[in-house]
Amino acid sequence: MKTRHPLALLPIAALSALLASPALADGGLQRVEVNGRNVGPERHDVHRVCQDVDSSLRRGIANVWSREQPVGEMTVHFQLEGSQVREVHTEGMGGLRYNQTRHAIQRAVHSFSCDSDEQVPQQFAFRIVIVAPQDRSADSPQLALLERR
Repeated sequence: MKTRHPLALLPIAALSALLASPALADGGLQRVEVNGRNVGPERHDVHRVCQDVDSSLRRGIANVWSREQPVGEMTVHFQLEGSQVREVHTEGMGGLRYNQTRHAIQRAVHSFSCDSDEQVPQQFAFRIVIVAPQDRSADSPQLALLERR
């Protein structure tokens, strides 16, 4: 018969001690409160609140076009508090290949000039479609911002 090393029983002893503790014996799970703000449903009317969306995005893409020549779709989410754009996130056009494009779009969204009378933070989302120009000598791509109506 093989004899077990005394330290091999240590995890079992620790688990037994934990299960016998008074906190678990009396159902001693404590209440946890999570504080936060409800930012409401996601809005898609970006042009209504931020007037310079198209020009900001075109400038942002133009800066990286010569390096990455991005083509594809990207979804952009951001939070607006008053006139301040916060928490910009992008989805799509994955991989390292379009890393500079994602950062350029995020910087462009942070530069939006928005005006909202809402006192609570609002969530916005929109999709961008980037299409290569037909003429390869063009300096910038064609860009379309799609909004749900």
